[in-house]
Amino acid sequence: MGRFKHIGIQTRFTLYAAVGLALLFVWFSFFGLRSVRQATELVYEERLSTVHATANLLDDDFRSVAEDVHEFREELMAPAGPDADSATRRLLVHFSENSLSQFFLVNGVSLLDARGQILAEAGARLADRDRVNKAVTAKASPTPGDRYVLSEMTLPGGGVPLITIAVPVPEFAGPSQRIVAVQAGPKNTAALYDPNPSPTARIGDASPSLPPDARSQYRLEVISPGGIVVLGLGPDTHPGKFSIHFATVASAMSAGKPAVMLHRPPAQGTFGPHVHAAVPVGSSGFYLILEQQEDIALALPLQLQRQLVVQIVLGLAASILVAWAVTRSIVRPVRQLTQSALRMADGNLVTSVDIDAQDEVLDLAQALEAMRQKLMAASQQIEKANRELESKVAERTERLGEVLHRLISAQEEERSRLARDLHDEQSQTLGAISVSLDLLSRSLSNAPSQVREELERARDMAHALLEETRRLIYDLRPSVLDDMGLEAAIRWFAETHLEREGVDVSIQNSLPGKRFPASLEVALYRICQEAMVNIERHSRARHAGVALEQRGSFVQVLVWDDGQGFDAGMIESRQKASPGVGLEGMRERVRLIGGRLEIASQPGGGTTIKVEVPLVQEVKG
Repeated sequence: MGRFKHIGIQTRFTLYAAVGLALLFVWFSFFGLRSVRQATELVYEERLSTVHATANLLDDDFRSVAEDVHEFREELMAPAGPDADSATRRLLVHFSENSLSQFFLVNGVSLLDARGQILAEAGARLADRDRVNKAVTAKASPTPGDRYVLSEMTLPGGGVPLITIAVPVPEFAGPSQRIVAVQAGPKNTAALYDPNPSPTARIGDASPSLPPDARSQYRLEVISPGGIVVLGLGPDTHPGKFSIHFATVASAMSAGKPAVMLHRPPAQGTFGPHVHAAVPVGSSGFYLILEQQEDIALALPLQLQRQLVVQIVLGLAASILVAWAVTRSIVRPVRQLTQSALRMADGNLVTSVDIDAQDEVLDLAQALEAMRQKLMAASQQIEKANRELESKVAERTERLGEVLHRLISAQEEERSRLARDLHDEQSQTLGAISVSLDLLSRSLSNAPSQVREELERARDMAHALLEETRRLIYDLRPSVLDDMGLEAAIRWFAETHLEREGVDVSIQNSLPGKRFPASLEVALYRICQEAMVNIERHSRARHAGVALEQRGSFVQVLVWDDGQGFDAGMIESRQKASPGVGLEGMRERVRLIGGRLEIASQPGGGTTIKVEVPLVQEVKG
């Protein structure tokens, strides 16, 4: 089911249609095959009717022989001798002149008495009189019309078997009888048998007046109860030999029933598949078999079957093609709608939704087009509002920049003013006090030692206060920054604050020789100043360093130490509670000049502060 969900609409519709059509074609195929079976059964029934009619014809010929014998009954009752011989000869001539049988030709007549002794013969001689006598005398009281058809297997000089028709002829007075044995030679031929020949066609004719129809021609065999072919019409019938059909009809012969079937050859068979029908020939014990090749006998069912297969295949293919075309006509606009929706999702609201569709798909396309127009109008309004907002933001950013610049300038001016005031007033005053204390100490050289010690202590305090004031003045506005530049100012601050605390400081400067704008130099100096103050107060470092480098349009400052470090996240959260102090103050100053600050530190692993600020204007010499 998971895979089925990912099948496309066109494939799914085609599968639905194919499955439905397949079921429909299975239904029609069932009835088609049923019709084929019914047609096959009709063919079998027709073959049985034909073979019954043919068997009746052969049996009628046997009966006609018996009737002709009874017509000569009076002459056949003559005593043995010339009269009996003459009677048998006249009977043989009668058969030769009047026999119309399609299947055999009378070629001998024998007259036997009731004991089976031959009284007279004409034509072919009877080879097995005892067999004839036994067949006739087996019936206690023969009736007129009785006949016994035997296949003569003991042939004089070999050759094909003869058919012996034994007819009992009762005497006019008394229970005794005579037996007339009519010997008939089968009209075996390689020509096929036609149950309905043309008026001028006869069995064995090589050139009938009308072309034969293969559908009405058969191979005919008359086989004895032992399976020997007595009469064969058609090629490969082999009279006198064992019939290839005996194994298939033996059970029917033992039951005296008709049989019809499709006879397929064995693996090493020398004949092709064929349909044959077999029925008993009267009371003779013979079975008559009509055989026809499968492709001829079952031509109509096979043609129906082929047509059914072709129609099913073509119909199924045409139906799938139609289903594919119909689903394609549905899926194509759906795909166009999908592409339009994807374009809209990608932000392309300019291209209109234009597809060739009808019905609900067209309604969906129109709704999507209306949505596109509304989205485009809303997008245009948003773009307009964004442009206005960007203009306002740019304007306010510019104003904020000016304010920040003024703020920083005011801050630095205030620092400069405080530095001047400290230099002009407190520094001068402290200097005067220090000089006065020196003079007073010299003038009171004879004063008590306690007084001189207090004067020395006061003078030292005045000197220390003067030095602290001078350092404070340099912290507020180092003159070395204005006079010698950023590197010199940073180096001076490191020497006066870190190196005096025993921290080994290295300064690496890769900046070009040109000066940066004063505002930028002041900002960078203040950032480095704050970082080094933190190293002095908190890091307990033994080594520290400052690296200055220009990277394109940015200036990068790197301040590091190998001190005790700290948890940067925890310190930053604390600093946010008191903004403007420590790291947060550095971050705020960097943000004011449009830069970026990164702090990397962990307890026991030292601290690294990386600052990148943009160059706001060209450097000057």
